[in-house]
Amino acid sequence: MSQLAQESGFRHTLRVRFHEVDSMQVVHHSMYLQWLEACRWEFARDVLDLGPSDFNELGFALPVVRAQLDYVEPATLDSDILIVMHYLLQEKVMVSFRYRVYDQATGKLIMRARTDHAMMSVETRKLLIQWPEAWVSRTGRAVEQHPNYFLPDEKKSTRR
Repeated sequence: MSQLAQESGFRHTLRVRFHEVDSMQVVHHSMYLQWLEACRWEFARDVLDLGPSDFNELGFALPVVRAQLDYVEPATLDSDILIVMHYLLQEKVMVSFRYRVYDQATGKLIMRARTDHAMMSVETRKLLIQWPEAWVSRTGRAVEQHPNYFLPDEKKSTRR
């Protein structure tokens, strides 16, 4: 059984488009960050029931404070791509995601990545030091409904 078939987590698919590749028909490295963002938004919509305007209404935002991308194999034009993402549970008021990006046709791992996001007040633009109740309740429900989408953060202790 391939690593791709065994990988649990939230799944997002896409096809490599012409504007995402360079003259060698290889995906430009900057495109991967956009793919990860698209995956996070689908997760927010599908799992947490949060759209872009909901974050503002609830009074918090999740700016990216760190992105680590490890490129393993190139992705090429018209390839079908699968992103498998896990929300990493931790005590600290920070949201982190782990990603594995695969070529669906070959099952090959293309990239490993992680993004860390601060929890910030929309009103004050300052970092929050406590989890907003709306976030705690939504992630709590999501952990119950989709436990395979969540992992403990290996670097930190677990919570939301």
